[in-house]
Amino acid sequence: MGTTAKPHLPECVCGTLRQVTRAVTQLYDDALRPAGLRAMQFQMLSTVRHLGQVSLTDLAAIMTLDQTTLTRSMAILEKQKWVERKPQTDKRKKSYALTRRGLAKLDKASPLWQQVQQQVIQHVGPGTWTDARAPLASLLELSTDSQETPTR
Repeated sequence: MGTTAKPHLPECVCGTLRQVTRAVTQLYDDALRPAGLRAMQFQMLSTVRHLGQVSLTDLAAIMTLDQTTLTRSMAILEKQKWVERKPQTDKRKKSYALTRRGLAKLDKASPLWQQVQQQVIQHVGPGTWTDARAPLASLLELSTDSQETPTR
């Protein structure tokens, strides 16, 4: 009878965060599957909903994604008619807003998201999650600061 190896967290901060992120993303993907969404799509739709209308550049900065990845992902959401492009005075800029179909998709997925969100928070402990947010925000700030700092 074979044994299943348990995950091991590496010493590397990057490796640990990536490993945990993949595992948690899989939990959210599994939970959102009945609504026909993946975790990243839910996050993108939720962010667009929150902002009302957002440029691709701003959305990339808010979500800490490169524009190429975001453009591909938004094309999928647009094809599904969950978001639509909004006209801009500068034709080179893309701006998006949620459609009625996108809102309905979010409404269907939100209870599923809420359920897995509560499961994850309860697993780590509400206080632990609250305490963890500040250092995670600090790491995010470190990352965005280093991208803005020119290298020689």
